[in-house]
Amino acid sequence: MTIMKFTRQIFVGVSMAVMLLSACAVGSDSTDEVADTLLKAGEKAPDFTLALEQGQRQLTLDSLQGKVVIVEFWASWCPDCRQVTAQVAKLFQQYAASDTVCVGISFDTDALQWQQYMAEHALSGLQHREQQPWKESKVAADYHVNWIPTFYVINKAGRIDYATIDIKELESFLVTTEKGKQ
Repeated sequence: MTIMKFTRQIFVGVSMAVMLLSACAVGSDSTDEVADTLLKAGEKAPDFTLALEQGQRQLTLDSLQGKVVIVEFWASWCPDCRQVTAQVAKLFQQYAASDTVCVGISFDTDALQWQQYMAEHALSGLQHREQQPWKESKVAADYHVNWIPTFYVINKAGRIDYATIDIKELESFLVTTEKGKQ
């Protein structure tokens, strides 16, 4: 009987280890799967109309043609977004002086929380709050946003140059393309 108990314990232990390793693999694959659903380089970026400054000003992507546009889809309640806020703020400030327009599209439903978060973290660029849940947002659907944060670089012709869910990959892409322009 003790041999059967021992065998069962080993079987349970091995089974649990296999399940945990499978979960890790699925987790990493799911991140890749999310990235694979983003719009691809060369595709025309879907136009959008965003209300800025509490609805007093409208911004369309078409109005930004001739400029490079960096777009971040985010929310102040999102742990992954919060983790990269400092990097995004630095990146937006770095590109503010260039011919690049930085646009933040938030899925915060609480206006006060959104405004406080932006103020606390000195978020610059053009900021818009969708005012509806992420999964119900037309711009999120148009840009295949299945994870936040999601980042896009849109070129001067209004086409996707780069899409990622990883801030480090975005930074690397921007550094590489800037070097190519010099």
